[in-house]
Amino acid sequence: SHPPGAEIRINGILQPGDTPTVAELSWERGDTVPRKVEFRKAGYKSDERIIKDKSVTKVTGLLAEVFHPVAIRVNCAPAGALIEVDEQPWGEGPGEVTLNWSVTKKSHKIRVSRPGYEPEEKTVEDSKRDIPLDFRLKPALPRLP
Repeated sequence: SHPPGAEIRINGILQPGDTPTVAELSWERGDTVPRKVEFRKAGYKSDERIIKDKSVTKVTGLLAEVFHPVAIRVNCAPAGALIEVDEQPWGEGPGEVTLNWSVTKKSHKIRVSRPGYEPEEKTVEDSKRDIPLDFRLKPALPRLP
C-alpha cells in the first residue's frame, strides 16, 4: 500500500501483518466469485480492490490522507497586516484562518507582516490548535548609516 503499514482484509477477514506483505487469494476450480481486498490505516481513507482475474499476483492500495480543517483566530495589531500560513498568503488580519490537520501535518507556521513593522512568526502545534494567536508587531526602526 501507499503509504505502507496498512492492514489488509480479504473478503472482510483480517490478514496477518501490515503492508507490504504477502497474502494468498485462494481460488477453487470453477470458482468465479471476485475477491475484495481492503487496505486500512488510521488517519487515511480506506481503499479496496475487487479481484476478478485469478492471474493477478500483486495488488496495491492507495490510501488518501484524511484532513481535519480547524479554524483558528489570528489577532494582530496593527490591523491590516498580511497573514501567511505555511509560507502561503492567506489575507489580512485580524481574522480566522483554517488550518488542515492530519496524521502527518502536526504543525503550521503563521507569519504576520506589514510594511514599516518587524514581521512576527509563530508555530501552531496540533495540541494547541484551538487557542487564538495574538500578534503585536513592533515598528521597524530605520537603520542609521
